[in-house]
Amino acid sequence: MYATPGAAARQFRHLHRGAGTRSPRSGVGLRPVVSTLTAVLIAVAASLAAASPAWAHGQGETEEGYLLVQQALGHLAHDTGQGG
Repeated sequence: MYATPGAAARQFRHLHRGAGTRSPRSGVGLRPVVSTLTAVLIAVAASLAAASPAWAHGQGETEEGYLLVQQALGHLAHDTGQGG
């Protein structure tokens, strides 16, 4: 049949090259998913790090801000109109 004993083995390897090396699952591999998640996390962290809190510039502005918020909340709480 074959001229040499190794010829059968070479023929078998040639015919079955790559058989069984592929994953039975099809679709996207894990590497693109991890890369995308990493990029999203870096973007979110950069946007949060770049945002700075608003600080009052002058004397008494913080208290004035609190007073305005309290007035607005009081107005909303005591609003008896149809929309409130």
